Amino acid sequence: MIKWLKTKFRAWNIRPCPNCGCRETDEIVRNTIEHYVCETEIICTNCKHTVNYWSYGQYEEPITRTEYIKYWWHVLSPWAQLGARYSNWKWDRKMRRIRNEGRKRGSN
Repeated sequence: MIKWLKTKFRAWNIRPCPNCGCRETDEIVRNTIEHYVCETEIICTNCKHTVNYWSYGQYEEPITRTEYIKYWWHVLSPWAQLGARYSNWKWDRKMRRIRNEGRKRGSN
């Protein structure tokens, strides 16, 4: 049962092509330096749509659904953006307080 669940999870976890829904991909090498692959374009085998791009050790987008959910939750969700705005607001307020204290000390 656990083995069956793991295989189903692996099959579900692969992100499909956003254009046609196919899960099979091909890789096209776009850039090499002295025979080392530096950039690779990952395309759908069915419609030739670019699914992802790998360059210098990192993918442009997360490659699995669970990684994409985590990426969305921490970066793209409204709560993450609200948290970023709040932390920027706190930082701006702190810097404004430090500047005002410096001006008060300089005038004495």
